[in-house]
Amino acid sequence: MLLDLAAGVRHLRGLGFQHVVLVGNSGGGALAAFYQAQAEHPTVKAPPAGGPPDLTAVRLPAVDALVVLNAHRGRAHVLTAWLDPAITDESDPRARDPDLDLFDPRWGPPYDAEFVERYRAAQGARNSRITRWVQERRAQGARDEAFVVHGTAADPRFLDLWLDPSDRAAGTYRGPDVRAANAAATGLARWSTLSSWLSQWALDTTNAAAEPNLAACSVPALFLQGTADQGIFPSDTEAMFAACGSGDRELGWIPGGTHYFDGQPELQARVFDGIAEWLRRRKMEP
Repeated sequence: MLLDLAAGVRHLRGLGFQHVVLVGNSGGGALAAFYQAQAEHPTVKAPPAGGPPDLTAVRLPAVDALVVLNAHRGRAHVLTAWLDPAITDESDPRARDPDLDLFDPRWGPPYDAEFVERYRAAQGARNSRITRWVQERRAQGARDEAFVVHGTAADPRFLDLWLDPSDRAAGTYRGPDVRAANAAATGLARWSTLSSWLSQWALDTTNAAAEPNLAACSVPALFLQGTADQGIFPSDTEAMFAACGSGDRELGWIPGGTHYFDGQPELQARVFDGIAEWLRRRKMEP
């Protein structure tokens, strides 16, 4: 994906555009940060699963600014925050630990701090457990193969609006039934491969986490976030903004804005106009 972005940037430069800006929406936010970090300070010689490209050799052309719009902290981070840690058998999502069951009314909602702490630790442990299995399969000679990741829509914030408060409605992007979204046949990272897990979804191996990459970026950066987003929460945006290494960074909230601004044309216009004005103030007239 970084090579695709580089081709686009080179094409625009070749057409004579004086300024090129990356707008990273949703998963594109961490991707844009990863791209710019490697353009400014190339360090990654190979993907986590091995092979090309060597980003220290391809010379990614840097851009002039970043816009991070309704973006999460990276695929590995958003998946881990959504992982169902109650699943104890990766081949059988019905095998569950009742002490970590988000849908057991004993625990909430609302969920107390002790449950949330245990839950978050178990989510990280499950991500690492899958990563170890992937590494074992590769060590056994499987270069790549497909597998299913069950239960990837179980963030406590989907059900408890007191956690990370915002204007959002309870539920997921699929609707209010969080249990159904968690058990659906499709979902975030539901279908993966050994190599894509290591690159995209594994906390322990991914190169594409937003915060360390943003820390390596020096260009102006604008962060925009809808306050009614059901999957990106205020603490996510604030963490990325705090991590950004640019001396010229700005954070703006879009009151009532959902993740995709579906049916919100006035808010879409506000976002577009806000980006244009921000660029004008930096002499990057769109």
